[in-house]
Amino acid sequence: CPQTVWTDIFGGVRRLAHRIAKGNEAAIGPLTGAMSAAVAILTGLGFAQWFVDAPGLAGRFLGGGLPGAVYGAVFLIALFTYVLGAHARERVCLHMCPWPRFQAALLDRDSLVVTYRRTRGEPRARKRVALRPELLATPVAAPAPATASDTPQAFAFAADGSVGLAPGATLAATPAGRGDCIDCGRCVQVCPTGIDIRDGLQMGCIGCGLCIDACDEVMTKIDRPTGLIRFDAEEADPAPMAPPARIGFFRPKAMIFGGAMIVALAAVSFGVANIPDVQVDVEPQNTPRYVLLSDGSVRNDYTVRLSHRLPRLDGVTASVEGMPEATLRFTSGDGGDAAEMAVGGQRSAANRLLVIQPPLRGEALPPAGPHPIVLVFHDTSTGAELARVDTRFWEPER
Repeated sequence: CPQTVWTDIFGGVRRLAHRIAKGNEAAIGPLTGAMSAAVAILTGLGFAQWFVDAPGLAGRFLGGGLPGAVYGAVFLIALFTYVLGAHARERVCLHMCPWPRFQAALLDRDSLVVTYRRTRGEPRARKRVALRPELLATPVAAPAPATASDTPQAFAFAADGSVGLAPGATLAATPAGRGDCIDCGRCVQVCPTGIDIRDGLQMGCIGCGLCIDACDEVMTKIDRPTGLIRFDAEEADPAPMAPPARIGFFRPKAMIFGGAMIVALAAVSFGVANIPDVQVDVEPQNTPRYVLLSDGSVRNDYTVRLSHRLPRLDGVTASVEGMPEATLRFTSGDGGDAAEMAVGGQRSAANRLLVIQPPLRGEALPPAGPHPIVLVFHDTSTGAELARVDTRFWEPER
């Protein structure tokens, strides 16, 4: 989850600022703000690199050589990153994130979720209170092995010798003694959304597992087995010291959602693998659709946008099929049977292409309206064909 990751990043920034400031309260605020702003701007630059030439973006960004739209996008993403990651933090998980709203539809009773082992942890009490007898590795009062008659009525022996709640029994009916939870509150303190996992799985749980780590540390300190809070299934063995449940993959929801993910991944992989090395978009100008020149020639204008993934491309040459006598010219170059557009080693380029039909007379006059043509683009250096684009040429009424 990006929100969780960036919240952790900004938390690390705050801790680093405190270490650098070394107790200077006046410096902590400005230092934290400056470092957080730097992280936010780097995030905005990372977003922009998906849409512009990535290798040269940082230098052009600092040098002021980028379009205003790029600067606007970078600072807008940086602003959202700063507000959501440095200030809103867990409120995004509770009030804006859609995941808690549909996780109930995605999970089943065998899904691995953060689980508090109530049969082991309850009742909660301080460490000085004695443990419930069934939580101890050996019996407390007698050296002889315990029998079913020695066991309080609220608990029952399983076939493997473990002790758990008897059918129909509740935790309120258990004898004196505490569970493994010493009610230290560490699981609540470390939770990014501030929930108490001991109350069960809740909408605010993002599955980060920080409460598991905190609880395991406490269990280690008090010489108790870890795993009081752990990733487990809702249908796991209720015995206090039972191991985690073994989860099978072949379950209806797992198969349905797993299949959907495989199909989506295959579709994305196919699309990425079939992206052409050179992409040329040709957009006819419709205002006006054509220009009738003084000598009787007809001109149509097109906006050409080119992007490529080739190791190097210095320029492209455009020609037309379907209009044998037409001439072409880019606004930044000379015209003729073919027109050249400089790319200059950049990953993308754009220019306006002018296609001119010379004056025609008599039976050679084409009917008014659009006529299909094909614009062909070649590598100026090697002559290799890069792209063919179908478009139209508008003829006027004569």
